[in-house]
Amino acid sequence: MARHRSTAEGPKALGPHLDAFSEMLAAERGASRNTIAAYHQDLTDFARFLDREGRTASDADAPVVRKYLGALAESGRGARTAARRLSALRQFYRFLYTDGIRSDDPTAGIDAPARMHSLPKTLSEEDVSLLLAVARTRRGRQGMRLRALLEIIYATGLRVSELVGLPLSALTGDGQFLVVNGKGGKERLVPLSEAARRAVNEWLPQRRMMVGERGSPWLFPTSAADGHLTRQRFAQLLKELAVEAGLDRGKVSPHVLRHAFASHLLAHGADLRSVQQMLGHADISTTQIYTHVLEGRLQRLVNENHPLARRGRPRARPPPGAAGGCGVEKPSTHAMCPHRAVGACRSKFLNGGFMPTFLEFEKPIAELEGKIEELRHLDAGGDVSIADEVSKLQAKVNRLLKDTYGKLSPWQKVQVARHPERPHFADYVKDLVEDFTPLAGDRNYAEDAAIVGGIGRFRGRSVVVVGNEKGNDTESRVRHNFGMARPEGYRKARRLFELADHFHLPVITLVDTAGAYPGVGAEERGQAEAIARSIQSCLGLRVPIVSVVIGEGGSGGAIALAAADRVLMLEHAIYSVISPEGCASILWRTNEAAQDAAEALRLTADDLKRLQVIDAVIEEPVGGAHRNRREAIRRVGDAVSDNLEELIGIEGGALRTRRREKFVEMGKIGLH
Repeated sequence: MARHRSTAEGPKALGPHLDAFSEMLAAERGASRNTIAAYHQDLTDFARFLDREGRTASDADAPVVRKYLGALAESGRGARTAARRLSALRQFYRFLYTDGIRSDDPTAGIDAPARMHSLPKTLSEEDVSLLLAVARTRRGRQGMRLRALLEIIYATGLRVSELVGLPLSALTGDGQFLVVNGKGGKERLVPLSEAARRAVNEWLPQRRMMVGERGSPWLFPTSAADGHLTRQRFAQLLKELAVEAGLDRGKVSPHVLRHAFASHLLAHGADLRSVQQMLGHADISTTQIYTHVLEGRLQRLVNENHPLARRGRPRARPPPGAAGGCGVEKPSTHAMCPHRAVGACRSKFLNGGFMPTFLEFEKPIAELEGKIEELRHLDAGGDVSIADEVSKLQAKVNRLLKDTYGKLSPWQKVQVARHPERPHFADYVKDLVEDFTPLAGDRNYAEDAAIVGGIGRFRGRSVVVVGNEKGNDTESRVRHNFGMARPEGYRKARRLFELADHFHLPVITLVDTAGAYPGVGAEERGQAEAIARSIQSCLGLRVPIVSVVIGEGGSGGAIALAAADRVLMLEHAIYSVISPEGCASILWRTNEAAQDAAEALRLTADDLKRLQVIDAVIEEPVGGAHRNRREAIRRVGDAVSDNLEELIGIEGGALRTRRREKFVEMGKIGLH
């Protein structure tokens, strides 16, 4: 990347600091060339002001910064421009402060100029629901395409250029995510809502018939010069849809829908930083234009929950069926609120409790547990006792859970393995490993939070623990990339394996990933090589290694951590070379055959034990690990401890030889 050099008319007052700041943006934040150029332009304007004042970046104080903002206003610059310039100055001076160039930050106590809340334009949830309802009445190929476009943009907040230019390869194998190549060539992974996945699955067969044998690399192909739907045509289709829905066509555009995605997500409790990453903003100050939706919610939170505000009046309880906090399904035509769309489906009641997430096949159980909750919240101030009725219903729930989970199909086990409330790597480490010290980075390129590892004490023994972390809410899922590791994650794992071997520490790995991250950047940095090297490191260890598949074990991304002496699986976990959706899309050309693919893949713990791919199955509590997390974690700890005890006395060379022979022999059993 070319540096921005000072010129005769350039930022003399900033000296070499602007070059250093630009390089920091590129190296540490991955800022695009256009983003760096925008910072450079704003800071250059400030530097010219400093030159006129006879000041420099090193001695400018808060009054000088305020004077500069005042000068902007006097010259007719709007509040939005002044706020952007102040944001650039804050970033610049924080950099100088962090690098020890300045001992203070002159922008710290300066408030941004007040801006009118006329932006961004957005739509209410009811408006979007109307658009979606009308789109679902459209029939034929064009109707299915429009519905898929609309569902995707509201579920992901993509820029319209990103949406219409999506390549077919942007869909991951299981159809749960899109790999988006955004501004500045930066890739990001965005999750699709269930409604968006259904709409895409309905569109794909129509797309195949449309392109025929000539084929097309685009998800939304047309005969246009670019080969895909244009932004202008999509905007036109939206306005036609708005008229049909009885909305003002002037209020509806692709950009307004992007605003609606962000605003509704924030209004339902999403974290601003997570929204920034999903929208693909380089700077969080850009995302902050949506924060006006937070003000009313924060005010209500104070009024309803602050002890002084509550004094003298009873706390209101939500009526039955009311939507509270995040993710409770609303009685609207759009089945899921935006917070659900990013997978954060732990619904909170206002009293602080949690409503569990029920899978499709658990509907009878959900109805009974709902009745139990209703009875428990009844006012029992009189002589009526509901304890007996609750006890009977609970016994019925227990029987139903045992019957249901005793005969799960492979596809149902896939759903259980992906359940958002199953314990994750962090939960296991918290309960099983004392004095855990995480170790970050691959010492080569970067840190990858999708794989977490470190040193700790497991039941009195020093060990190295490595595993996939998916995250348990919107912010953490985005930060951990949904457990899908990049090459640097596998190289970090390899570094920790070699560390364990050097210090003679046993290794425990916990596998829970849909697969390795499928992005172009990951492939360019050597994804396949990194996975292969990680497997090679596992097979070469002279210390015991025990691996547990605690949720999803997908493809080489899972094997990279599971080439172990003992491979254990939780009863309702899955372990396969490809996801059922990916297999179905390859063999049957449609994700709708995912259930058939799950049957054929032999991905359940019982099948894999019979095929001798794994060594043991760890029984889960009745109803799955998500219903009794502490007990599930305890059982995993017991199983790991027992297996380590059996391996700990075996000589290192013999361990390595046996481990390699085990994987060489694998596959000779066959499928029958």
